[in-house]
Amino acid sequence: MDKAIIDRIISDISFLHASDRFFTSKAIAETCKRVETLMREVGLEDVVTYKFPADGKTSYGGWLMPVSWDVEEAVLAEVAADGKEKIFRKYTEEPCSLMLYSRPCNKKAFLALPEEEDLKGKIVLNDRKFPSMKQTLQWLEKGAAGVISSVLGGSYMGQNGYEYLRDACQWLNFCMPHWNMPGDMFGFSITPAQGEKFRKRLENGEQILLHADVRTTIHDKGFIPFVTGVLKGGSPEEIAVGGHLFEYGANDNASGPMTALAILRKLKENNIPLKRSVRFYCCFEVRAMQALLNSGNVPFHAENILAGVDVDMVGKALDKVVRTGGSRPFNPAFADVLMNEIVEKHCYFVRQDKVDFSPMDNLFCEPSSGNVPYTNFLMITGEPDYHKSTDTPDRLRRIDLENSFAMLEEYILRLCNADSDTACEIAQKVEEDCRKRLTEASSDRKERILKESFAALRSTFRMVRFAAEKEQIPVRERIEKGRKNLQELYETMEKTSFVLSTHFPGEMASLTPVKTVKGCFSTEKYMPEPSLVPEKLLPEIHGWCASLWLTNLFYFMDGKHTLEELYTLLHVSHFPVEEDIFMEMVLFLEKEGMIRFPEKE
Repeated sequence: MDKAIIDRIISDISFLHASDRFFTSKAIAETCKRVETLMREVGLEDVVTYKFPADGKTSYGGWLMPVSWDVEEAVLAEVAADGKEKIFRKYTEEPCSLMLYSRPCNKKAFLALPEEEDLKGKIVLNDRKFPSMKQTLQWLEKGAAGVISSVLGGSYMGQNGYEYLRDACQWLNFCMPHWNMPGDMFGFSITPAQGEKFRKRLENGEQILLHADVRTTIHDKGFIPFVTGVLKGGSPEEIAVGGHLFEYGANDNASGPMTALAILRKLKENNIPLKRSVRFYCCFEVRAMQALLNSGNVPFHAENILAGVDVDMVGKALDKVVRTGGSRPFNPAFADVLMNEIVEKHCYFVRQDKVDFSPMDNLFCEPSSGNVPYTNFLMITGEPDYHKSTDTPDRLRRIDLENSFAMLEEYILRLCNADSDTACEIAQKVEEDCRKRLTEASSDRKERILKESFAALRSTFRMVRFAAEKEQIPVRERIEKGRKNLQELYETMEKTSFVLSTHFPGEMASLTPVKTVKGCFSTEKYMPEPSLVPEKLLPEIHGWCASLWLTNLFYFMDGKHTLEELYTLLHVSHFPVEEDIFMEMVLFLEKEGMIRFPEKE
């Protein structure tokens, strides 16, 4: 590969990382300007940033838009007996030092171990367990003045070659409340080496006085961005290529979109003809996509998108693992099958995601948002610097950037110029993949897997849906052949009916819900006010994406399944839930206007 391409990718990553690493509202606005500049330099058209309120109260499908947050400076110092202070954490030198959404304060307090009973007015040293928002809020409710954490995510620190992580700190973006609430709670991230020293001193009976001077501003003037532009091809039909931006690291997240943008630069500079356009976008993870889908201001139409890929963290894979994931079980399609084939051809291992990123990062794939065939492209398992101060441009691996570029380029070009022959070839691969899934499925799931297989085969017709009839005929024939082959295989297999241990009861069993929100569901909206939620559902209220059973239930609510069918569908798809919780949640979603029942109207 041309060395200049990788040089330029790293240069663009560094350009964005210079502002992104501060992760304030001002930094986000600056990063938007920078990525827009790069997109226009490449030759993308219709470049625009869509902005959604970062006010700590607006929500889309339960996803709570965070407050706007800016930082002048934040320092953490130890106060000696003579009153002199030694600064050991400083935001402007290392933005990772300050927990995201820390409130302004200027206070001195003694350091305490988390197991101490009396935390009132003290700063808690979290050095044993990765911190969570739930845990920090519990400490603050006990009267703690603040939190400092020395725990790193992952298991690399104890391995040979990663001793440098002892002097790294974790970027903690989900420990302080991102909504409006009273108080001056704050948090700092310190290194494991510093945490060990503090614990030893505390266990020896020493008193440690710290001084936290946090000059931050909480406001509602910032925004959650979605930046997009188009590399025009020969038709309005598009391939969607997106990536997360607006996070601390160079790999997570600038590497994904900048590698994708480099591919578009190469296509433009080499005048490579494209049958379809390429829709490029950078977003503030799922929050921006969720807001976009539900704002009524979507700049492009899902029906024009042939397929897509969400590109995230492509600059380092020590284990040569690429995490992909399609939209099964709610929208089986060809995208993940195609991507898996390409990844394996380049001698990387595929880890097929069934949870986590797939349900929430590919929102155009879910039924109400367009049924677009989508997949992830994500390297995370072999990344020792994930969400750490060490996620810097100099630690990216050129070999992984080169291979990521090659794999993504093949995926994009294959789909940009897909024709009848391409659709038939991919239909063959889909059939092979479905045969494997069908063979490996338990006897009581084979019927469900067969239905998913038929849907995945049908999705290949999307490549020729706007083509002339003569181009469509061989694809229809290939799909039908695949259906016949899978049906014949199914008939030879030992099968049993899927039976739930209990029968779904109630008068509502035959009602058919339709969700009123596009995308996926989150329960974050209720974290600031749990009293709004029935007591039985309180365990389901947490940050980030909703529980997997609830996420998939939300996707399945497309107006085609009764509640009894949905309950069975969750269980046969390996997303079980108790009947009482299921019904309580359904009633709650109806009350909150997230779903409706046409039969009642």
